[in-house]
Order: sequence, then structure tokens, then C-alpha cells
Amino acid sequence: MPLPRFQFGDYIRTAAEITPELPCFIFEDGRERSFKEANTRVNLLATGLLRKGIIKGDRVAILSIDHANYIETMFACTKIGAIFVPLNNRLQLPELIAQLTVAEPTALLYSERYEDLAGKLLQAISSIKFSIAFDQSKKNVQYNDFLLSGEDHEPEIDIFNEDIMALAFTSGTTGVSKGVLQPYGMLKIQCSHGMTNYEIDWEGRRYSGSPMFHIGGYGLILTNIISRSASLILPQFNATEALRCIDELKITDCLFVPTMISSLLDHPNCGNTSFSSLKTIMYGGAPMSPALLKRAIETFGCNFVQLFGGTETGTQSTLTSKDHWRAHAGEHNLLTSVGRPGIGVVAQIVDSEGKEVPRGTIGDIVTLSDQRMAGYLGMPDATAQAFRGGWYWGGDMGYMDEDGYIFLAGRSKDMIIRGGENVYPVEIETVLTKFPGVTHAAVIGEPDDHWGEVVIACISVSSEFAGIPDLMAHCSQNLASYKRPIRIEILDFFPLNSSGKIFKPRLRELNEDARREEFSPSLSSASAIVD
Repeated sequence: MPLPRFQFGDYIRTAAEITPELPCFIFEDGRERSFKEANTRVNLLATGLLRKGIIKGDRVAILSIDHANYIETMFACTKIGAIFVPLNNRLQLPELIAQLTVAEPTALLYSERYEDLAGKLLQAISSIKFSIAFDQSKKNVQYNDFLLSGEDHEPEIDIFNEDIMALAFTSGTTGVSKGVLQPYGMLKIQCSHGMTNYEIDWEGRRYSGSPMFHIGGYGLILTNIISRSASLILPQFNATEALRCIDELKITDCLFVPTMISSLLDHPNCGNTSFSSLKTIMYGGAPMSPALLKRAIETFGCNFVQLFGGTETGTQSTLTSKDHWRAHAGEHNLLTSVGRPGIGVVAQIVDSEGKEVPRGTIGDIVTLSDQRMAGYLGMPDATAQAFRGGWYWGGDMGYMDEDGYIFLAGRSKDMIIRGGENVYPVEIETVLTKFPGVTHAAVIGEPDDHWGEVVIACISVSSEFAGIPDLMAHCSQNLASYKRPIRIEILDFFPLNSSGKIFKPRLRELNEDARREEFSPSLSSASAIVD
């Protein structure tokens, strides 16, 4: 008789057995749902899905704002071996059809906001056999009613570490979205190591501003279940509600992107909010400028941890709270780093042939770990390109200093070649954000008949900003001539992707449109489109 295995679905089961009354979910109105209640609902959904014919390996797509039922659906899938497919709710119908044509889900669960869109997807995707509405619906069975078809017992289905747990589509920072096959082994390691990498404790009360369809969102929530911690459920990031909930509901840890942190600090209610319960703010997607960190530490008074990774690999490196306090004390250069490799991760900087380069030399960042995807769905060539010699090549370039800190130079596809010289955007962005009053910066290349490409900088600024001439002088003092921007645009808004990262393909499009219309430094009026 084979020995029983601890499976991913057992995390919520054991939490329900050991700490049944602890909250699994906290709602914005102060209501709570315990681990015992949540596990019962997960079992009802899991057995209900089995009765509808969902079997191990079937795919269950989710199109929703952040929702407690979203999390229960993910865990129900882990108990029956179904693969959950989190969909970016900001995508348009053609984009969703393209992804679901590849994913071939058997079921679709959705929130009320997307009922019309879900109806169109049901018509377009023949693999979908049935759908469930999370909340109110005039056309479909509702989630709570569907639970009545299930039973509160643990499904007995063998699930192995190499089985696929999630099919998550990349955010498409480079313009191409790929279906990432995430096995159970990958996410078990990511979440169990995550507590140390994120510097968080057991039985916390946490909020993720990263949406649940993103690895940052569901990754932290899965970690919360493992650590028997409560997840605050807000439909979408909203600075007003986030500040109120941190104060009133005594949230201990948050995950944001720097733009969210900036929004909280700029909010008129920030000065009246108590952050006494807050222990750690995790952030990712972009570095934090020294000016923003100074404001954040003085306001929130908590630890900060930067996470760097992706859908294919989870967290690969961390800039620890100690690093942030050192930066606050004057070692500002640390903020331009994404930290040192996380637990169970080996990182190297290599040349195009995979040979490790000396410390301080820019090359491709490659990593080796067990928390890695199984591959890209239906894309064997892209999978082979990503994994070479066992190492993962994510397309990021950078260098490693003598202390093992990794510094990004940008995406390999973002590199600008000016007159035969390689220009790395992150280096210029770092110089720009060190200038007082520059809150965010993004550097792109613009075609040029003489140089091939020239450097264009886009920035957002605060009231401290002295002006573009002074910023140009700052660049002249800190950058070689070929790296200096020939033009600096002040933007009211940056185009962002679903992860909250600056979406450079769209930024390039806006710049091309402006040049086509002979409309020079005025991207600010064209940049109010946020993905």
C-alpha cells in the first residue's frame, strides 16, 4: 500500500483542523470567514465540480475581480487535480478568446461584472461545457447555489508534484503573452520559501494590491493559506479603501507595486491613517526611488522588502528589509538592486554563450531552482529558448556586484543600440530617479537615421521637481554622452500592464504617434491611457 502524500489542498484542510476559528478571509465591511468555513465551501465546490464531470487535468478558467470565491475555486481545483486558469480581467474579448483557444477550459467561473463578456466567451470557446456566476446572475447558476450540489468531504484523488496546478498567462511586458504551466512542485516551493523571502509571520492579516490573476496576487494568497493567515479581500486596489482597511482591520502585511505606494502617500486620508499594525510592505514590478522610500518609511514606519521574479519562476531574488534600512540611512545605491538570490535559487550573469562573466559586467541573468514552470503551453521552441542547459533565461540583463547583489540593466529586448553602443535603460532610469522630484522614469529607444536609435526619457514628477534643464544637466554629470536622453517628456500618467509595471510597448506606440503627428514634448496629453 503506497504511503499517503501531503497535497496542496491539504494546506487549507489542516488549517481548518488546527486553527478552525482563525479568519481565512477578511472582507472590507469587517466580516470574516474562518478556515473551517472556507474549507467546507472548498469541499462543496470540489465535489460539485466532480459531479459536473470535471476530472483531473481539466482546466477551469476564472474571469473575475478579486473575490473570496476566486480563492475557493483555486483550492477546489487543487483537491481534484483540475488546473485553474486565472484570466486578466482587463483584457478585451479578442485577447481573451486568443488565450482560451489555447487553454481549452472545460468550465468558466466569473463575477457579475463580466457576465456579458462571459456569455460571448461561451459562444466562442467550444471546450467550455458549463459556467458559474460568483454573484448575482440573471442568466446562470450562482456560486452559492452550486455549492448545494456538493458534499463536505475531502476528495481522494492522487496528485503529484509534477502535475500541473495552474495555467497562468504572462502579463506580456514584451508584447507577447504566453501560457505558463505551473506544476504543484513549483508552487509548493514558491509558497513555502515565500514566508522567509517575504519576511512574514504565521497567522498574519495581509492584503495584496496585486490582482488575483497575477502570480504576485495568488502567490501571496496561497502563502497566506499555508501560514494560516487571513487575506483581506478588496475587489480591486483602491487607495481610499486600502488605507481605511489597513487602519480599521489591523492589516499586518501588504503587497504593492511602487505606483500603489505613491498613490497611498499622495492620498488626502493618508495623514489621518494609523499604520500601527503594519509590519511589512512587500513590493515588486519596479525599483523604488530613494525619495519614495524616504516618504514611505517616514509615513508607514514599517519594513520594506522588494521581490523580483516572474510567472515562470516565482520569486528569484529579494532586497531585504535590512537592505532598505541601509538605503534609508544613506546607501541609496542599494535601491537600484533587486537584491540577492532567494532561498533555493542560484543566479549567474552570463554572456550569449552561457559563460559566466566577471562581477560588474553586464550580461544575461540566468537562474537555477526547483521553483520553475514546466514550460509554455503549445510553445516548445519558446520553452527551449527559456531553458538552456538547465538554466532559466528570462530575458533580463544586468550585473552582479562583489557582494552578490543583482542590478538590472533592462530587458534584452528593451536594450537600445546607439551608434553601435549598447545602452541599458535601467541605468538611465536610475540616474533620473535620483534627481529630486522625479517619482518614476522609463527610457525607450527611438529610431534615428544617423544613430540607429536615440534615447528618450519619460518621467513623472512631484512639486520638488526643478525643471527639465536642471535634469538634463544632472544627466550630463552622471551619464556618458551616448547614454543621455535627447528628449525628456513629463507624463501625467504612464501606461501600465496588468501587473502595475510600465508597459513599454505602449509607451513606444505613444511616442511613435507623437512623432508621426510632429507633436514633440507632449506625450503628457497622450499618456492618460492606462491598460
